[in-house]
This record gives sequence, structure tokens and C-alpha cells, in this order.
Amino acid sequence: MRREFAHKPPQKSPLADTELFLSEIGFGTAPLGNRFKAVTEQTSQDLLSLSSQLGINFIDTAPMYGQGLAEQRVANFLRRVDRSEIVLSTKVGRRLVPQNESSVSLPDHVDPLPFEIVFDYSYQGTIRSIEDSLQRLGTNYIDIALIHDCDYYTHGTRQAIAFAEAINGALNALSDLKRSGLVKAIGLGVNEWQVCDRLLDLAQVDCFLIARELSLLGSRSIEPFLERCVERNVSLIIGGVFHGGLLATGGDSRRFLQARAGGQSKQSQALAIQKICNEFEVPLANVALQFVQRHPAVACAVLGASSEAQLEQCVLSAQSVIPVDLWQRLRDKKLVDISVDHMFAS
Repeated sequence: MRREFAHKPPQKSPLADTELFLSEIGFGTAPLGNRFKAVTEQTSQDLLSLSSQLGINFIDTAPMYGQGLAEQRVANFLRRVDRSEIVLSTKVGRRLVPQNESSVSLPDHVDPLPFEIVFDYSYQGTIRSIEDSLQRLGTNYIDIALIHDCDYYTHGTRQAIAFAEAINGALNALSDLKRSGLVKAIGLGVNEWQVCDRLLDLAQVDCFLIARELSLLGSRSIEPFLERCVERNVSLIIGGVFHGGLLATGGDSRRFLQARAGGQSKQSQALAIQKICNEFEVPLANVALQFVQRHPAVACAVLGASSEAQLEQCVLSAQSVIPVDLWQRLRDKKLVDISVDHMFAS
């Protein structure tokens, strides 16, 4: 049964020069791959159905999420809806190889499928990866294909090698697949904007999916890159808008402090921003989400909700009214390193 909602569907933004239009909120499927905790098939389908009812048309997935589990669950959803109304992204760079179930493990994931993840940024590996994803997803085309994690966070000292393999292999393969019509848009899905900035000097892509780098806690060093994206009409899809939970909890996120260096200073910054939000009686999460969504370089913010209540709240957060004086206070107090000027635009 279709539910009725008091709020409007999310607005849609064009993706670069393609014919794709993305809802301002995207549904990230990492939770459907049992990241951090097990999610049932029924819960997965309920969440995907609700996202569609809420007007969210963009679904982001990857072979990595549950070693194929998330893609399979998206396939079950796609069979129940009009595929043409969904903008679907998946990723390449990790292939799945059958493995004994007892030897399968994936950090932060519960009960993944019995496959081993193998990094493969080669041309043929990318073609194979797309073919495998098409079968797991039960679709005959991919809207957005992204090269996954050819970054420092994932590869460390081997990043230069992984990046070269991705540019010479995977990117050429995706470009060919785009020309054939099997893929409609291509780009990177990484953890650092610097990797994307380097690619802008080497090739033409449609979009970048970047995790956590553009947020209320981000660094102003990203601003020249954001300007370049606007100038070149390369769209950004942003994940991690709540910065590992800090901007959803007001600084109470032990997991974040353990996960990344410099967590204590980010926690203090989040607490200071939370204090300003409390003065205006505005939830911190609303401010964090709209700060990202309303940037002119951004087409969509991807959120990984694991409950229907979270999903509905995300849509409400995106549409809530935030006083201009709140943004002015954040600017005056210099609590946000990245410029908030775009929040004053009409």
C-alpha cells in the first residue's frame, strides 16, 4: 500500500551533460550489504520501496557491499518498479571471486556472500565487473559506473600504481561502455577529492562520488576543486555528509574517533556547531545536509539509512527551513572552514 507523506518529493538536479536527473537525496545501499549489522531481506525491500515513495530516484550500490548482497537486493526491488524511473550507480575496481564460506570475511560486514574481493582496475577486469553487476542487478544497463576507491585511504603507498591502472584500464573500458550505451555516465567513487582533482587534468568524466570531504567539518583546501567542477560541469555526488556520525550526533561518535586521525578536533568543532544550532532550535543534521545539498557543484547527497524512520527524517531534513541568521553566526564564529556563502544564495 502506498503511504501518504506531508512533505514534498526531493527536487532533482541534472548530472553534468547527461540526460540523467538525480533526486537531491540518494539511497546508499551499504547497509543493505549488512554493513555493521545484519539487515533482513524484508527490511531491505521495505527501505527501497519507501525511498521510491518518498521521491528518491537515485540508488548507489557496489559489488563490495556484502560481496554482492546489496546488488542482489537492489535487483529484487528493480523487478517491482519501472526501471526507467530509477537512476542506478554501481562501481568497478573490485571483482568477486567464489570462495569457501568459512574463509570469507569483510571488515565491518556481517554475513557477506561467499566471495573474495580482488582489486582489478584492468580493462578486461572492468568489462567483466560490469557484466557481473548487470547479472546481479537484473538489468541491461547501468546509469552511472564509478571506479571505486583508487585512492590513498584504500591503497596507501600503492595508490599511484592503483590510480595508473584505473586510468589506463578501467577508465578506458568505461568510456567504451558509455559510447556503446551500456553505461550512461562515468566517474570515480573515492574517499579523497585530490584524486578527482588529478583526474580532471587527464580525462573527461561526468561525475565524482566523494565521501565525507565536503561537509561542515571539511577543509577549505577543497574549494578550488569545487570551483573547477562547476566550471567544467562535472557533477558531485557526496556521501558521508554527517562526517562519520559526528554531524548527526553533535560530536558523540566514538566510532569516528577510532576510525580516523584528528577525530578529537573534529569532535570539538561539531560540538561548537551543535551549540549554535541549539540556539536556533534547528537540528544539526538538517544544517549538515543542506550545507552539502545546496552547493552549486553538488547534484546529490547519498545517505545510508538503515530504518524507515531515518529515511523519512532525511527527506524532512532536506526540506526544513533554516534561518539565514544561523549561517551568518557560523560564518562570524568561523566554525566552518569551507565557505558558507552558497547558503545565502536565493
